[in-house]
Amino acid sequence: MGKISCECGYIHSNTCGYDGDLFKEGEWDIQDEIIRNNLSPINIFECCNCGNLMIDDPKDSTLMITYIPKNSKYNKILHNKIPY
Repeated sequence: MGKISCECGYIHSNTCGYDGDLFKEGEWDIQDEIIRNNLSPINIFECCNCGNLMIDDPKDSTLMITYIPKNSKYNKILHNKIPY
């Protein structure tokens, strides 16, 4: 996926750093800080314009499911940079 289009109209590149992975509970087992199972993460992306969380639809890899934050703002849930 080269670009992601949010419902707000903002178009993101998938390399901007506001993405992550979801794992289903029980899908992994960490022992001695080593991941032992094969993981199949679900991609998640946070819109830095409106805060929507866009998650790959596990039933259709061409679609994303969007969750809109109640406060209607970008909350930096997946933001990996420390603010200065």
